[in-house]
Amino acid sequence: MKEDLGTQLKPTELEELQLIGAMVARGESADTIESRWKKLVTEINTVKPIKDIQELTQYVLKEAYQETSKDLEFYAAKVKYYDTMKKQVRDEIAQVRKLNQDYMNCLEQNLSSLEDYSQLTILNLQTAQQKQQQTIQMFSNVLKMMNDTAMAIIRNIRG
Repeated sequence: MKEDLGTQLKPTELEELQLIGAMVARGESADTIESRWKKLVTEINTVKPIKDIQELTQYVLKEAYQETSKDLEFYAAKVKYYDTMKKQVRDEIAQVRKLNQDYMNCLEQNLSSLEDYSQLTILNLQTAQQKQQQTIQMFSNVLKMMNDTAMAIIRNIRG
C-alpha cells in the first residue's frame, strides 16, 4: 500500500469501510453491501479519483476477517474456560468422593452441565470457523463484484 488510507480518506469514509467489512463478516446480503459500497465509492471518487480500488477492497477484507477472528477468539476462550472448570470439578470430585455421597452427586450433575455447555461451545466454535470460511469465500465473490462496480462507476464518471 503506497499511501496510508488514513491519510487518503476522511474519518467518516474509513468508518464506512469498517462498517462494510462488519456487514460482510455478519453475512449480510450482497445487495445491501453492494448498495453501501456503490455509495461510498461514488462519494470518494467525486472528491478525489480513486487510484487503487484493490486497497479499498483489501481494507474491507481485513475488517471482515478481524470481525470473524473476534468470534473465534471468543469461542476459543469459552472452550478454555469450560475445560478449566471441568478439571477443577473433577479434582474436587476426587477429594470429596469418600466424604459425602450427596455432595458428590451434586458435583457430578454440575460436571455434566459443564460438559453439555462445553460441547455446545465447541459446536459454536466450529460454527464460527465455518462462518469465517464462508465469509472469506463470500468476500472473494463480493470483492469481485465491488471491483467491477467501482470500475463501472469510475468509467461512468469519466465519461
